[in-house]
Amino acid sequence: MSLLYDARLIENSGIGTTIRGQLRELIARKFDLRLIGNPEVIHRCLPDYSGEIINFTAPLYSLREQLQFPATGSHHLHIPHYNIPLKFSGRVSVTVHDLIHLQSDEFKSPIYRTYARVLLGTIARRAPCIFTVSETTRGHFLNMFPEARTRTFVTLNGIEHNIFRRAKESAIKSFRKRYDLPAEFLLAVGIAKRHKNLDMLLRVLTQLWRNDFPLPLVLAGTSGKIPDYAKPLFQENVVRKNVVLLPHIPENDLPTLYSSSTALVIPSKLEGFGLPALEAMACGTPVIASTAGSLKEVCANAALYFDPESESELNNALQKFSQTRSLRKKLANLGLVRAKGFTWKRNVDGMLRGFAVSGTSPA
Repeated sequence: MSLLYDARLIENSGIGTTIRGQLRELIARKFDLRLIGNPEVIHRCLPDYSGEIINFTAPLYSLREQLQFPATGSHHLHIPHYNIPLKFSGRVSVTVHDLIHLQSDEFKSPIYRTYARVLLGTIARRAPCIFTVSETTRGHFLNMFPEARTRTFVTLNGIEHNIFRRAKESAIKSFRKRYDLPAEFLLAVGIAKRHKNLDMLLRVLTQLWRNDFPLPLVLAGTSGKIPDYAKPLFQENVVRKNVVLLPHIPENDLPTLYSSSTALVIPSKLEGFGLPALEAMACGTPVIASTAGSLKEVCANAALYFDPESESELNNALQKFSQTRSLRKKLANLGLVRAKGFTWKRNVDGMLRGFAVSGTSPA
């Protein structure tokens, strides 16, 4: 079986995590793979891969990408994001992670919206095999493009369980010392975009901190930068005093970051899957999550929820979590159980079933 896989985003977070997980599983199965991307980056991320790499580094969502995308020949082409080459022909599969470019006000520019609609509409009309990373995303996609119903399949993301697990206490102690972190803190990650709702979280915490709320906030995933939309809130002295901005954290250190945290808070208004929630649960870290998008689908009974439009609900959830030690332990235990069901083996099994059902199996 032969699969040509676009791996240009392999080093990224988010979609890159899915790419690495799928490809490691396919390599372990000795699947016949050919990859598209930067050879140096691919070998750094996948040292066990020895197959062909087509050197192609055109930026995603660019004109050059569309004009110069490599010829696929007779191979089955898999695009792990929605920027499908418009000139494609033959067997192709596409993964749609979310529809944020059509849902978030941050991308309401006519250019963004038109480009996203053209590509997603092309996928809906022409791609014989479409994957989404959650039932929630599948529902959003089919609400817009119902003609793709029989060709759209859910392949839930997995995690690397040999990486994401509870860190040893010695590693946690060393990590906290290295980054000068307190013994207890809330963690928020990947909050650079406006739909991640960091501004609401900070508004709520500002009021709580003024009343001696004991948990500071640590922000990761922005390389130590304050997102533009949240900068006005950092004019408050109580915010500057209680927020720690972390530099870039390597993937191998993420389990220790989660393990060091008292809880992961996800205040998102939109979420196609929510990998950080799954990673935190696998490390035994409680999750406080919004009810938006796919978060309830991913976390099920293993999270404390709040409405992302309700500051009072978030306030109550944070206070309840802070004051109830038994709740922390309960969420941690439920999270460990919940996370076990999400594996890249199950994800790739789902991909292969989708190929078979749609008649696009690589060969």
